[in-house]
This record gives sequence, C-alpha cells and structure tokens, in this order.
Amino acid sequence: MGDLNGDGKPDLAVVNFDVTLATLLANPNQGFGPAQLHSYGGTQSGAVSVALADFNGDGKLDFGIDVSSSGNLVFVPGDGAGGVAQATTLNAGSGASG
Repeated sequence: MGDLNGDGKPDLAVVNFDVTLATLLANPNQGFGPAQLHSYGGTQSGAVSVALADFNGDGKLDFGIDVSSSGNLVFVPGDGAGGVAQATTLNAGSGASG
C-alpha cells in the first residue's frame, strides 16, 4: 500500500501468480477503482510478494517483486501516475527465498 499516483490517498498493489502486477488506485468517494493489470514479463510465475519503495531515487514509488519459484527479483519502475515502466529481472542467486 502506498500513494502510487501522488493524490495523497493510499493505493494498492498486488502480484498475481500469472506474471501480472495489479494496481488499484483509491477513488475520491472511498474504495478503489478497477484493477489495472501490468505484465512484468517472461514466464516467471510464482510471485509471492511485492514491496513498494523509491528504489531508483526518482521520487516515484517503484515495485520490487519476489519471484521465489525462479530465485529472481523483478524491479518495476512506477511512473508516478499509477502506471509502470519496463520491468527488469534480477537474479537473486540459487537458494534465495522470500
């Protein structure tokens, strides 16, 4: 949970087993708008968690996705408006776990 689009309201991010990241932006009348699905690529099914932080120092929240089934981490830059940019897969090495 974090403010993905800069409106001061907490938004949600959820990873799905099918290599998609779902973002749900808070709407002004409480609750959330429809899920926006973003593919983070490849055949890396098995994502178990997502972390939100400004990983690249650009002032926008980014997504770090733990894909424990492959031992990879996926970095997905946020665009500051609730969308995402191109994902990058990082090999966490053998034996890594979430």
